[in-house]
Order: sequence, then C-alpha cells, then structure tokens
Amino acid sequence: DNILLGKDFNIKICDFDMSMKKGDAPFSGCGTPGYRAPEVIDRECELPEKADVFSCGVLLFLLRSGVLPYQEDRLIEGNDLFYLALNKPESFWKIHTRLAKDPSIFNQEFKDLFNLMISNNPKRRPSVMDIRRSRWYCGSVYTKEELTPLMENILEGCILS
Repeated sequence: DNILLGKDFNIKICDFDMSMKKGDAPFSGCGTPGYRAPEVIDRECELPEKADVFSCGVLLFLLRSGVLPYQEDRLIEGNDLFYLALNKPESFWKIHTRLAKDPSIFNQEFKDLFNLMISNNPKRRPSVMDIRRSRWYCGSVYTKEELTPLMENILEGCILS
C-alpha cells in the first residue's frame, strides 16, 4: 500500500505515481484504486494537495480500523460504501459501526475529521494544519507499548491479504 513504517511507528508515504511540484499544471493520473479522490477518478484534479488529503483520509481510516473504508466499484452488504461515504456519511458510519470489531474506534472526533478529509468538494477538505488542529488529532496519544500490538494486528492483516 505504498506505506513505509519505521520501528518507532513513523509513517512515510512513498507513492510517486502522481507526484508533482507545487505550481505544476493540473494532471490526470490514475492513482491507486481505493485511495483516489473523486476528481482524480474523473481526471479533473485541479488541487492536487486536496487530492492528497483525501488519500490520507483513506489511509487514516485504514490505520485506525485495519480495513479500507470502501472499495471502488464493489458493494458491501449491497451498499456502495464509496457513494455513501461521499454523499450519505450517516449511512456509511452506521454500516461501519455494525461491521467493526470495536466500534468505539469511530468516536465523533474521528468521524468528523474523516468526513472532512474525504469531502466530495476538494475545497472543503482541510489543510494539513487544519488536520493538526482537529479535536481527534489533538486527542489522546498511544504509548509505544499500547501501539505495538495494534500495529502488529494491522501489519498481520496487510501481509495476509
């Protein structure tokens, strides 16, 4: 999934499929299915930094829950979770709360941040500084001892899938 995880749980994203410098002309790349913002899918991306925020929202959900929030063009229990996440977040969260091993991981602060990060409108997505000021980001912090088993579970799931 183009994620490097260091021994101290420092994360580096290493996908250069659509890398560009600030000020470059708008692009139309493919992106990684499941992580692509709607405007990237539609090949109409004018704000690449906001498309990156969308992808980071998907990554945040994955790291928090151990599963992707949706899979493009795939129904879960007859529902298009991609559509619901973008257009009917309350229905999206109802399904994920029911499917989650531990629904408490989806507290309101997390939901609010995720919903903003994957907003259908790129201009509504937060900046990195906005994310860093969010209630969820500024909330509790895991110790290394608490984080180790959580990350081992996620890494085991990634290796097996």
